[in-house]
Amino acid sequence: MMRRYVLPWMLGTMIGGIAAVGGWAADPQGRGVRFRDLVYKALDEAQPAAVAAPMGLAGKPVEFTALEYRVLHVRPDGSTASVDPKLHRFRVGDRIKVVVRPLTDSHLYIFHVGASDRAVFLLPREDEEATVVSAKREVTLPQEGYLEFVPPPGDEMLYVIATREPVRDRELLARVITSRDPSQDTPAMAAQRRQINAVVAGALKSEAERRSERNDGTIRYRGVFENDDRRQFVADLQSRGVTWGSLELPPEKPGEGAVALGFRTAETPAGVGTALVVGIPLRSAGGSRQSSSSEVRFAFGPSLAYNWHRPEGSLMPDLMPERKDR
Repeated sequence: MMRRYVLPWMLGTMIGGIAAVGGWAADPQGRGVRFRDLVYKALDEAQPAAVAAPMGLAGKPVEFTALEYRVLHVRPDGSTASVDPKLHRFRVGDRIKVVVRPLTDSHLYIFHVGASDRAVFLLPREDEEATVVSAKREVTLPQEGYLEFVPPPGDEMLYVIATREPVRDRELLARVITSRDPSQDTPAMAAQRRQINAVVAGALKSEAERRSERNDGTIRYRGVFENDDRRQFVADLQSRGVTWGSLELPPEKPGEGAVALGFRTAETPAGVGTALVVGIPLRSAGGSRQSSSSEVRFAFGPSLAYNWHRPEGSLMPDLMPERKDR
């Protein structure tokens, strides 16, 4: 179980604390320019055609929404290591930070979903409107300190949504994303579902996702997008006349994040595939570092800690934190 931190003084400053970062990375396998490097450069220089061409969309106007995300495992000494959350299982006691960097100007929404399927919005807060986060600016969750896995272990999700236009009803969006049965959608939910352009949920595409691709006339891909994989993607896209979809490029070397890329051509119906949805699995197993069941602790740095006391079994603290010196 992840501790849920809804801290007004922390999340309210996330955008204020964003920092510009660089883009290009060397190919660890000596293949020359990687597709992900092409994405960085082309979107930075506002040349989407350079990305569209190797995807089999040359000559077509294409709209891209893209972001990079990293999950950082915080070591006991405070150093961090980037991990692929779709391959990695954490242990109880592990601590993480999540870094999101839009590659296109976007409205960002981030919410957490636990075992109860209840969505808790972390960005923006419930009393805030989403603002545009400029491309190449980082949003770190949390800005200071870390998130820690506590008992009981299990599978949870962090969802990151990037859109060009603000979402009118974020609660409806969360309800659609977490819904397990689309056949029960209300008309409003069905309209919202058409806007979702989700990346592959796991390390490999599931059979359910393959069926959804065919039914929705879309395409979803996860991989390095090189050689045979790219040729197969292009052949599938062109043979089915696909006009919208998503790609996710997993990290290939230490320190890299995953790149999520949503695309729509001018032939895509209005209101379809406009919201890039990235699900980040946060899976934990039992560990040796057990936290007290009655205390939630959030560390802000090497000298200060906040302790939250909560009732047994409660996910949220019943008291505001008190500042304590270590």
